[in-house]
Amino acid sequence: AKRRRYFDLFKLNGVGGVITWMQQPTNFFFVIIIPLLLLFGYNVWIIISYVIEVKTAKARKLALEEAKASGISSIDEEEIKRRAVEEYLKKLEAEKAAKEEIVETVEETKVEEQE
Repeated sequence: AKRRRYFDLFKLNGVGGVITWMQQPTNFFFVIIIPLLLLFGYNVWIIISYVIEVKTAKARKLALEEAKASGISSIDEEEIKRRAVEEYLKKLEAEKAAKEEIVETVEETKVEEQE
């Protein structure tokens, strides 16, 4: 009996064309690189949202502990939670404003250098 090789038994029509197509830089970029960048960005977004969630939870817990230590009633606990979240959001906005101010300063410096 004649012995058959593995690649003689299974032939996938069109695979060679796909491989050739993928070897072109633009096609490789659209099929491999862009999806990888999108997945990376999505993972970064998940991590950042998780960190923000943990920080707000810590702020709430700290405010609640302070309220319990000072003997404030449960009705006031909700107010304290709300204030803690507001303070945290104000802090984030202040950091964002500071970053924007730095960007504006850098842009003004670039404009002055060009003149």
